[in-house]
Order: sequence, then C-alpha cells, then structure tokens
Amino acid sequence: MKKLILTSALIAFVAILQAQWFVGGTFGYSYRSVSETRTNEFSVLPMFGYQWNNRLTVGSNVGFVGHTISRPFCCSSREVTRTTLWGIQPFVRHTIAEFGDFSVLANFRLHYFVGRSYFANLWDDPSAYSFGSRGINVVPILSYSVSEMFRIEATFNFMSLGWNRNSSPGFVERNFGIGSNPKHLVDVGLISIGFIYKFRGTEREAGAIKVRTSTPRRSITVPGLE
Repeated sequence: MKKLILTSALIAFVAILQAQWFVGGTFGYSYRSVSETRTNEFSVLPMFGYQWNNRLTVGSNVGFVGHTISRPFCCSSREVTRTTLWGIQPFVRHTIAEFGDFSVLANFRLHYFVGRSYFANLWDDPSAYSFGSRGINVVPILSYSVSEMFRIEATFNFMSLGWNRNSSPGFVERNFGIGSNPKHLVDVGLISIGFIYKFRGTEREAGAIKVRTSTPRRSITVPGLE
C-alpha cells in the first residue's frame, strides 16, 4: 500500500514539474453612447497558471474592473454611477484546433468580484453601496505564438455563452445568454486583448529528471570454448 502511494505521489510530482508555468494578463476597454447615456468600461486582469499538456491549461485571472455610467440630468448636469470591482476568475482552457502559429481555444471560466458603487447627481447627496458579481461562462480565444515563450491572445466576448448574477443591498439581477452582454460586468468590450509568457526553465528542469532502470546482463558464448 505504501509503495502504491509513493508511486502515485511520484507520478503526480513529475507531471507537475513537466507542466509549463506561465504568467500574463488580459485587458479590455469599451465606450458606448446611447441617447446621451455614456458608458465607459475597462478591465486589467493579470493572469497566472500552467499548461498541463498540449491541450489543457489551467489558471486564474486576478484583477480590477471599472464601470462608469453618465446620464443627462437637470440643469445641463449629469447623473453619474461609478462601480469598482476586484476579484478572481479561475479558468480551464482546452485547445480545439491549431493551424501554423495560431490556436483556437475554448475558455471555461468562473468569476467572483466584489466592490462598491458610487452615485451622484446635482440634487441628491453622493451615496455609496456594496456591489458584487459572480458567474460562469465559456468564450473562444484566438492565440498567436510570437515565439516559443511568448503568445498574444484575443478573447471574443461577443461570442460568450454564460450565466451571471449581479447584486447589491435590496437588488439581485440574474441573466443567461449568448453574446456580449452589458450586464456581464467582468467581460469588458467585444474583444479583450491579452498575452502569455511561458517560463522556459520549467521544461528544462523537468527534462533533467532521470529514472534509472536495471537491465539484465547477457551471457556471451564463444564458439570452441563451451
């Protein structure tokens, strides 16, 4: 039993060493103006994780999302709502297809973000309240290999499929759908741009691991000396 446990632990340890660790980030920006209502959104999401094999990658984004909505108000003034969120977005990626230096991936991700919203206009006193967003979705990614260690990516948020829940005191909003959705606060912009940098040293260290095996000795027969 101990031998089985030690063998399983060794296999898991070697598999982790052979994984390709990486860091990176995703950035998004969006501006909309509809009937004089202006919406500015941006996100900065640093990324870390490892590539388990040629097809499977796991990791997480951790970062910041900001939203500002400005509406017409009385006496040529504007009513402004500003939301700031911090959170985590773990993901699992699967490579669907590869052609040359390009790869198409399916990115399965969860998100949990919390923060505050600030509200102000000409008449009312400024106010603030807590705000949160959580959800799950899958979104396609197009990745391009610049070099062995560096890749750039485009995340197509307008092709997203998922569920989202936004909440604040006395308010809960749930939605499910396909495509870009302004209520999915973490998915900023129709397309988000990102990059990945892989650590070369991990593969080299993993390649340096050697397993010794014993080979049976062979007997040599010389004719005439039998």
